[in-house]
Amino acid sequence: MWSQIVGFLLDNCLGENFNVFFSFSSDLKSKREPKWIGEGAEYCKNPKSIMEKAKIHLTEIIERVKIGYFHTTIDMIYPTNQSFWKFSDDKELGSCHTFVIPKSHERKQIQKFEFVMKSSVYWKINSPGDINLRGGKYHYNISDRSNQKHNINYEVYHMLNYANDQPCVDDSYYEKDSCSDDLIFKESMEEVNCTWPFVKNKNHICTDKDSAIEAMEIGIDERRRPKCPNPCNYIKVITIPISKNRNVNFLKFFLPDSIKVHKAYYAYDEVSLIAEIGGYVGLFLGSSVYQITDLLDWLIDSWKRHQA
Repeated sequence: MWSQIVGFLLDNCLGENFNVFFSFSSDLKSKREPKWIGEGAEYCKNPKSIMEKAKIHLTEIIERVKIGYFHTTIDMIYPTNQSFWKFSDDKELGSCHTFVIPKSHERKQIQKFEFVMKSSVYWKINSPGDINLRGGKYHYNISDRSNQKHNINYEVYHMLNYANDQPCVDDSYYEKDSCSDDLIFKESMEEVNCTWPFVKNKNHICTDKDSAIEAMEIGIDERRRPKCPNPCNYIKVITIPISKNRNVNFLKFFLPDSIKVHKAYYAYDEVSLIAEIGGYVGLFLGSSVYQITDLLDWLIDSWKRHQA
């Protein structure tokens, strides 16, 4: 869907190279070079305008979302309710609309989500703030007119920050995606004074070939070998398909009524460790003093026998 819509909109701007705009070759030395500016209409001459034209809007994809709870009534969420949605664009994933659950709704004990679809999509479920987390993506084909149902099992992890070995960020507001975006923008601006199109700040997209290639290398390198640390708190998700019915355009997800939580903690904190060491030192010191007293008694007895 992404390539078809982009092709339709941008063919006059970028010609045969419009696919390269969004799906770069991994071989940077190949003839397929990044082209982020074109000729023709006025928006073709501005890479930021091209990206805006290529964006797939949520209203084209989803009609509504129904949230069901274990003990209360349902809520209807529409694409125009922006507080529930977060947009990003990615070289591999295209236009990404992430459904974000407010804390107020989490407390209601959510049982299921039902997405009423309007077009074909690829979808995935990820830990908050880490859309590039490894894990499979799934395809929903609108032409099948199917009702896909999935059970969602997930586990929550609270890990310790081992700064010298496996560092992580213990901050509930930290998002690895935002960290990577900031890092790519910063490094690109420092090295070539422009960026590739897949950052939030699109005011400095490269327009010449050499700079675009360098900016692309920076972005791809961060995606493949992230320099940003992982969050200390994250979830692991397992998606299990359970059924598929015809003649309806639904994606349904059922959540468990209980989850497993993994929490790492220190067996000894600093105070306990010092107290434990102090106890052993006292034990050894007491033993040493006892042995010295025995030695003195033996020396006195030996001296008395010698005098006798």
